[in-house]
Amino acid sequence: MTAPFRELENRVRGLLGRPVVHELVSHYVEENPEAANDPHLVMRALIAPLCRGPKDEKRDGWSEQDSWTCFELFLQKGAYMTGGVHLSPAECELVVRIVSGERKLPRRRRSDNRAVVRNYRIVDYLELREADGWDTEAAVAKAQEVYGVGRQTVYTMKKKLRKVAQFEPIARNMTAEARRYLIGYYEQEAEKWRRPKRPRRSSPI
Repeated sequence: MTAPFRELENRVRGLLGRPVVHELVSHYVEENPEAANDPHLVMRALIAPLCRGPKDEKRDGWSEQDSWTCFELFLQKGAYMTGGVHLSPAECELVVRIVSGERKLPRRRRSDNRAVVRNYRIVDYLELREADGWDTEAAVAKAQEVYGVGRQTVYTMKKKLRKVAQFEPIARNMTAEARRYLIGYYEQEAEKWRRPKRPRRSSPI
């Protein structure tokens, strides 16, 4: 699973600890008794406010953005799972409204989670390099070069994120060709974190 997916999964994991989640699940089951045994019950309950409309999107301890985050993760999980996930009629209608332009997606802040995503990508990059036969020291040195960070930063991110999220290594079950393609993609995309800052204009005085 890629860095953005992992970061998104951690964000949703943080949302699940809120007291309002129990309230949202109870409300959803009242409306949909047949969903009580749905393996995706909690995620559907957290997405449901988007399907109900503006009047039910805001609750104490919960926001529209929280539901969008859950919906994004739910759809991404479907892309990774064998057989995908089946959307409910209400969720299908929501997707249709989004595609048609009737429902607007929330605008993300430009700097939203930028550093977090970069940190996950550093860890992914290390795993890919190590799986490709590089020893840890060489992989760390290459990550320093690619992402423009210090050696200690690379080691800290690896240690920290391994404790926070127990996720499956990105390179597991990946062919050598796919792994090297992804390494190239990560290196190309890393340029956006290495772009030099524009020099300040000198004062005319």
